[in-house]
Amino acid sequence: MFLLILSIVCAERVILITRHGHRSPKTFTEVDEKYIWTIPAETLTHTGFNQFLNVGSKYKFLPIYDASGNCIYEKIGFQGGTTQRVLMSNVAFFTNLCPKNYVSMLHKLFQEYYTQFSTKQSSLDEILKSDFKDPFQLNFKHFSRDNDFLFHGHNTDTCPNLKAIKKAQRNSFYYQVTSSKLLTGTAFDEVFKLYQAAYPSKKLDPKAITIDDLNEFYDDYLSNSGEGYSFPDPSPAAVKLLEDAYRLEKFYVDNTQVLSHYSSLSEPFRWFIQQLQSKEPLSFYSGHGSNQEAMFAVLIEDQLLAPYATRLEIVITDVVNFKLNDQLLKTKVCSKGENCTIQETINFLSKYVVSDLYQQCGLKTE
Repeated sequence: MFLLILSIVCAERVILITRHGHRSPKTFTEVDEKYIWTIPAETLTHTGFNQFLNVGSKYKFLPIYDASGNCIYEKIGFQGGTTQRVLMSNVAFFTNLCPKNYVSMLHKLFQEYYTQFSTKQSSLDEILKSDFKDPFQLNFKHFSRDNDFLFHGHNTDTCPNLKAIKKAQRNSFYYQVTSSKLLTGTAFDEVFKLYQAAYPSKKLDPKAITIDDLNEFYDDYLSNSGEGYSFPDPSPAAVKLLEDAYRLEKFYVDNTQVLSHYSSLSEPFRWFIQQLQSKEPLSFYSGHGSNQEAMFAVLIEDQLLAPYATRLEIVITDVVNFKLNDQLLKTKVCSKGENCTIQETINFLSKYVVSDLYQQCGLKTE
C-alpha cells in the first residue's frame, strides 16, 4: 500500500517546451542560392524532422497510452505554432511518440486544433486525408493565427507598442558602445570576409555592416552547418562574436523591458499555469527559439541560446523542476533554485501574466 501511495504522489508530469527542428536559413546569401539550398527559406529539413522523431521517443515513459499501446489524445495537452517548420516538427514528434496510432492522432490534432488556423481548405483537406508516410509532400504553409501572443508576442506586428521600446534600446548608450565593439576587431574582420564571400557579386563596405547583418549571417551559419554544409566556416572567435551580437539583440533589445516580458510570456505562462494544475501527463508547447529565449530571460541568469530542437521541460512530481535538454536548471522560480512547490511556480509565472495585454500593446480590445 505504501508503494502504491508513493507512486501516485510522485507520478511525473511534463510540460514540454520545444524549438522546432533544423530549418533552412531565413535569408539566402548568393552562395546559398547558387550552390547550397534547393528548398524555400525557413523550411524544416529532413535533419530537423529526424531531430523531432528523436524528441518524440523521449516521452514514451509517460502514462499516455491505453492497454494496447495507443496514445490517448485526451492525455496530451497541446499548444502549437502555425509555421511549416513547427507543424512538420509536430508530425515527427507524434509519429515516434505514438507509433501505433500516430495517423489518427495527427488527424485529430489538425481537425480539433489546427482547423481554426487554416487559410487554405484544400491544403487542410490533403493533410486530413494523409497517412503521413511522406509528410514532405504535404503543404503545411497555409496556417496563421491572428494576434499570436502565444508564439509571436515579441514581434512588433503583434505588439505595436514594442516598436518604441526596441528603438530606445538600440539608441541607448550601452547598445551603441557594445555594437561598436562588435563591429570592429580581428574577429569582425574575419566575419566580414566571409560575409563578402557569401555575396561575390557585391562590393560591400565593412563600415556599413550592422548588428542585423551579423544576426542574419549567424542564422545562415547555423542553418548551413547544421545540415553539414562547409560554408561559411568561421573560427571559434568569429562564432563567439556572432553569438554575442545575437545575444545583444535577442536579450537586451527583445527581452529586457517589462512590456517585452508581458508580450512574449503572458499567454504561454498562462497556459503553463493551467497545465500545472491539470492531470494531463504530457503538455506540449511547440514553438520557436524566440519563445525559449524569452523564457530564459526571466527564469535564469545566463543568456542561453536555443539551438534547433532544444527541449525545455517543467517536470512536475511532488515538486517542480526545470530541465534543459535533460540537464537540471537552477532558476529564479523559488529561493532554492530547484525542487520548487507547484504554488511557488505558479506565483512566479503569474508575475508575467496580465489581463490587459491588448491595451498595453496598443491594440483594440477583442
